[in-house]
Amino acid sequence: HVAALGNLVTWSAGKLLSRNAGASGEAKWTHQVALCCLDNLENIVDLSSDGCVALDRDGSLLRIAGLQRPVRLPVLNRSGKVKRLAGEVAVAEAARGEGEEALALGERGAAAWEAGLRSCGAVFSGLDFTMGFVAGLLPTSDHREMSDIVDFWLQGGANLLARRCGRELFPEQGVDLARLKALLADGCNPNAKDDGEDSLLLCFARRAAKGEPGMAFAVSILLEHGADQEEAIDDDDAAVVEILRKAGSRT
Repeated sequence: HVAALGNLVTWSAGKLLSRNAGASGEAKWTHQVALCCLDNLENIVDLSSDGCVALDRDGSLLRIAGLQRPVRLPVLNRSGKVKRLAGEVAVAEAARGEGEEALALGERGAAAWEAGLRSCGAVFSGLDFTMGFVAGLLPTSDHREMSDIVDFWLQGGANLLARRCGRELFPEQGVDLARLKALLADGCNPNAKDDGEDSLLLCFARRAAKGEPGMAFAVSILLEHGADQEEAIDDDDAAVVEILRKAGSRT
């Protein structure tokens, strides 16, 4: 059951969460999730079964977390729209040929989990199981595993820049230096902002200070393309300051 109260949505499901006594004294189980305020509630056309992801009329996914503003979830390696939400997954037209794809939903984005399905009804999970209704080949993996992989890919260095600049996202481990250079050469702004996150240069410098392979080179690449070093000053971390100093001396 979904009810709109002004700009506030409450969503009720059959999951037992709290026990309340009714007027006659009988026990009643209810589960309600209060979603954040949405400016354009009329544009929301679907919700995931846990109430944490919404789909708007444009086919875009929104991650809902408490009373914070919704965060748009990018879909890796896909430019088409999402058709609907089906339990704990999203559904889109198959990238090749007929049928549908089921997309795993991570905290930061989404990506194809099962491709080539004739259709996808819904997918749900419990503590020790996953169940669903699909037509076509049966899935051989858990969509929750793919959700974790999606979030890992989205932390890739080139993907962090691409997401801030509205470019397409791809699977990435660590930092793809060649793609990072190509994005910057193609006009991506190294100082692009992202709400609630530090500058990209500071993010890279912190990861370089922890010894992550390739990140020290990524810092130098950002500086070579005009990254603002003043926005990356972190006087509380000497290792970060040293990374930036060395990278600055090489540019």
